[in-house]
Amino acid sequence: MELVSIIIITKNHSKYLSKCLNSVLNQNYKNIEIILVDHNSSDNTYEIVKSFNSDKIKYFLYKENKGIANIRNYGIINSRGKLLFFTDADCVVTKNWIEEGVNIFSKNNVEGVEGKTVAE
Repeated sequence: MELVSIIIITKNHSKYLSKCLNSVLNQNYKNIEIILVDHNSSDNTYEIVKSFNSDKIKYFLYKENKGIANIRNYGIINSRGKLLFFTDADCVVTKNWIEEGVNIFSKNNVEGVEGKTVAE
């Protein structure tokens, strides 16, 4: 079972963050690390992350005022997984999100997959 890095970008999304983290931590696929890159939030993002007390979550504070691509790249640099999955802190992923993605990569000659976002 390959290590999968889930890179989550956030900035002042504390209202949504717990649901997002719970949805990732409760995946059927368990060999994961969560790379949470906080783009200098002024809310209680850090406290929410720490309340999970999970060694699967790695918190990084990104203070530079650069674009989203730089922030995602910072997450990539700090990840160890063979596969990288991206989501944002205001999203909730489906229960089989990682498992289905890993299956696609393992059965096909695929380098990237894009999903869709469905509003509640």
